Amino acid sequence: MNKNNGILFVLFCFCLSCKTSGDLAAERDGQDPGEIRTLPTPVGSVEQAPVVNEDSAREMEVLRGKLQEMEYLHQTEKAQLETKVAQLEAEKKAFAEEINVLKGGGSPEATKGGDLLWETAHKDLQAKNYAKAVTTFKDFIENFPKDPRAEEALILKAQAEYSAEEFKEALVSFGLYLDKYPKGKQGAMAWLGQGVALIRMKQKKDAKLFLEQCVSLYPKSHEARLAKKLLKEPRLVPATLFKV
Repeated sequence: MNKNNGILFVLFCFCLSCKTSGDLAAERDGQDPGEIRTLPTPVGSVEQAPVVNEDSAREMEVLRGKLQEMEYLHQTEKAQLETKVAQLEAEKKAFAEEINVLKGGGSPEATKGGDLLWETAHKDLQAKNYAKAVTTFKDFIENFPKDPRAEEALILKAQAEYSAEEFKEALVSFGLYLDKYPKGKQGAMAWLGQGVALIRMKQKKDAKLFLEQCVSLYPKSHEARLAKKLLKEPRLVPATLFKV
């Protein structure tokens, strides 16, 4: 063996006996020096494409639709509630006005209109314009039925009809008074009025029943005293009932 070959052989043996730094590190980590290691990929070094879930997208659309429907229902219910509140407020106002009228009050316009009709009707009575008084009292009753004076207006209307020789109309009005005001202050006049109206209509037999009822129910009244006279002598029937 020549000198050069001997040197190469020695170097080859030396290399076989030496350990690389990688081998030392592998031994330190407890791994096989010959094992191939895979280094982890650093986070964020590779961008991943977003995964689209079609089921989730559909669910989102459904939820969005339900939210819109709930909002619509909410707005509808709110509008209905506001309308109902407005109706209740209007009913409350009307009820308060009716209570006020029953207590003798009323709006200034209504009171003014009622007063005007009332005064006009009384002026017609004083002037003995009975037909006009009948019309005015009728208007008063129709336009102001809750006015405290409506009861008196009805009996005055009946008396005016009798004085205007509208006996059939007077008979109806006196009867209506008893129906509407069975405990009214003018009950005696209503019974007497029906009796005298029937006498003027030449129905004396029927008139007797009403005159007797007047005497029976109101024995101490002025109307009862006149009714007693008429039961004995129907020819004493008065031309007017305003001064009984």
